[in-house]
Amino acid sequence: MAVEREGRLDATIDHGEDTRSLFLRLPTPLAFHPGQFVSCLIPSGGEMLIRPYSIASDPAEADRLELLLNLVPGGPGSTHLLGLEPAATVRFTGPWGTFTLERAPAAEVVFVADGPGIAPIRPMVHRALATRPGGPVRLLHAVGPGRPPVYRQEFEQLARTRPGFSVEHVPAGMLEPTLRRRYLEADADRTRHFFICGVGAPILALRDLLRRGGYERRAVHYEKW
Repeated sequence: MAVEREGRLDATIDHGEDTRSLFLRLPTPLAFHPGQFVSCLIPSGGEMLIRPYSIASDPAEADRLELLLNLVPGGPGSTHLLGLEPAATVRFTGPWGTFTLERAPAAEVVFVADGPGIAPIRPMVHRALATRPGGPVRLLHAVGPGRPPVYRQEFEQLARTRPGFSVEHVPAGMLEPTLRRRYLEADADRTRHFFICGVGAPILALRDLLRRGGYERRAVHYEKW
């Protein structure tokens, strides 16, 4: 049976376009791996719903979790959580999930985030840079029109100060042609490892594109929401 935990809403950061970070202060540290998620318990109409949210913070800060949320119109989970007052209690279980990175592979690592898929990718990038100084580590982040890329300043600062790391923001819908051109047509190297996260069928299309193009199945890691 899942162990239920709770955290106190410590702070909120508004990223614009209905995207916010919620910071939960925990009474005891939560051990988790980069890429994992927690399942929040959401009261709704007299029952308790379960909604998963990826942990966007670093495991080194285990007593303060950051959850990145988009407000979904009519969605009970995001509506409830984004409407909480400071110091409110959030109940959850976890951590869960196998889309994780403990240590960067010896080969080049390419992180691919579609929109809010940047949440679990963020701590993965930091872990890759910590375990494989000098890289190469790449980040491709697709964002919709008019939406500011979340964590943009953080990643651009890393690109300026960490050798071997690069970040590129591309328009929504451009991940597939970008991956095809850069990692299938540009050279014959098939040793790279990919970590891909986002919403819906496009994530499966990216997975299949790379595997059909010659990358091993175990080298293309993905999580579809």
